[in-house]
Amino acid sequence: MRGKENLITWPLCVLFLFVAVSTTTAQTPIPEPSGTPTIIYVDVNANGLNIGTSWANAITSLQDALLLAYFYEKPVEIRVAQGIYTPDRGVGIMPGDRTASFQLINGVTIKGGYAVLNRRGGGPDIRDINQYKSILSGDLNADDSPVSANNGDNSCHVVRASGTDATAVLDGLTITGGGYAEGPLPYGGGGMYNDRSNPTLINCTFTGNAAVESGGGMYNNSSNPVLLNCTFSGNTAPRSGGGMYNDNSSPTLTNCTFIENSGGIGGGGGMYNVNSSPMLSDCSFSGNSTTGSGGGMYNESSSPTLLSCIFSGNSAQRSGGGMYNRYSSQPSLTNCIFSGNSAGSGGGMESIDASCPTLFNCTFSANSARGGGGGISSIQDSITKLVNCILWADAPDEIWSVNSERGRGGIIEITYSNVQNGWAGEGNINIDPLFADPENGDFHLKSQAGRWDPISQSWVIDQISSSCIDAGDPGMPVGLERFPNGGLINMGAYGGTAEASLSPQQQSNLFSKATDPNPANEAENVPRDVTLSWTAGLNAVWHNVYFGRDINNMMLVSNHQTTTEFKLETLELYSGTTYYWRIDEVNIEGQILTGETWTFTTVYPSRR
Repeated sequence: MRGKENLITWPLCVLFLFVAVSTTTAQTPIPEPSGTPTIIYVDVNANGLNIGTSWANAITSLQDALLLAYFYEKPVEIRVAQGIYTPDRGVGIMPGDRTASFQLINGVTIKGGYAVLNRRGGGPDIRDINQYKSILSGDLNADDSPVSANNGDNSCHVVRASGTDATAVLDGLTITGGGYAEGPLPYGGGGMYNDRSNPTLINCTFTGNAAVESGGGMYNNSSNPVLLNCTFSGNTAPRSGGGMYNDNSSPTLTNCTFIENSGGIGGGGGMYNVNSSPMLSDCSFSGNSTTGSGGGMYNESSSPTLLSCIFSGNSAQRSGGGMYNRYSSQPSLTNCIFSGNSAGSGGGMESIDASCPTLFNCTFSANSARGGGGGISSIQDSITKLVNCILWADAPDEIWSVNSERGRGGIIEITYSNVQNGWAGEGNINIDPLFADPENGDFHLKSQAGRWDPISQSWVIDQISSSCIDAGDPGMPVGLERFPNGGLINMGAYGGTAEASLSPQQQSNLFSKATDPNPANEAENVPRDVTLSWTAGLNAVWHNVYFGRDINNMMLVSNHQTTTEFKLETLELYSGTTYYWRIDEVNIEGQILTGETWTFTTVYPSRR
């Protein structure tokens, strides 16, 4: 490959010279309508002229494409084919140079995930970022392996951004193998280092990166990047911020995932924030760990805002399995879930040193601590406020607010919340919240009027309703809760959202028939041992099953059953016979609603 790069150096140099001359004479090198990006094609295995004008003539080095893009009139779009690209390959770069990085440029979008089939041409570009991975790798010698790391010669930073704005875009690429051994400062951001920059990242994955100190996946220094649908997995930092480290930065993250990243004694397995105010919505932190505090997130003098985020299965050897707040941090959390996190204290969350977290409609369940505060710990002059929250099944307790060693306790103010074993405060209750399926992470509230089921992506009916429905602060708006909502917001992580469980009190006068018969109406060739099933009608508590061969004289074969299926193997059915059946629904008040009559014909006997 090195021989081929030498052969293609001369056409690239000629092309760069042409672009530079064109720029000095105020001529556009490739005439394009204003606002339409110039496209540069990159394919590490291309065999053409390697000048980037098509897939057949794609440039083989992403660094060379960036150099070309630097001279082009913006905007520019660099399309990167499936393959592995290292930052030490390009004109003027010494192979094996650990300090070389892919430098983002304003007005330039780098898009990965293009198929190598595009070389054939003849059709639109094929792009699938999951099937055709474009990998930016810091493994310069391609010798990393799980058995023998060989990562001392890896790139210090695979990608860098310095002074860029939101028009510097990275879209659909995997960044891996950066930052394992000491090099020039800074000692962080093995995957990506942002310095006073605000780039945009879409559908990117940071995996298997490391830091000498902090920020294995990404290090943000006085930067405010925007990240959409990005994943940070398996990144490490011996000190802080295995997935991401934010210093005086306020990144915006939407639908991002932090999974199985690890931080050292400094804390923050998933994310570490210092003097920062990141904004996160619909993000998840799962399986992250640290030998310090803050398995999922560590906040130091920071004020992050989180909406609809999930912290599950994170761990910290010290404190704050899900989140750790220190030095007057003031995080704000709404509609968040903390489940299955663990730590020495504050299994779900711990706040210390005058921190003041505020939580609205959050759920804590199945978190654990070896000491106190299985759910929440608030100590050393910290004030934790919870409204419309649920704390249930955390161990050894839900709340801990005393530090016996230093004698400085904390304050926890809770109102309109459901706390196991009780907690003093206006509107608080102590009753099983009736989660739908907490063992599998479904914390929707059961409701006879209707509950959203994330698996079937539909509304389902329960035989019982949670007391947390319509039990939130009456002074707060119901938000996006669907009608009927009782005019009161629900407790828990889905209160105020479109997935809030419906109010059974408002639904008592609504009653509907059973639907979705199986076998389908007028089905033929049905086995004689078929099991009847159906979807329960609205507010149906019991079901009466009628069955027979005469549509006008069906027999009641099951009375007031609670399940929505009936096995016909208990009856003797004939082959090639038409049968009729009906489900009459019964509500909690004993009212009966006659259902539709359905029919099917059993399979005919085989002829021999």
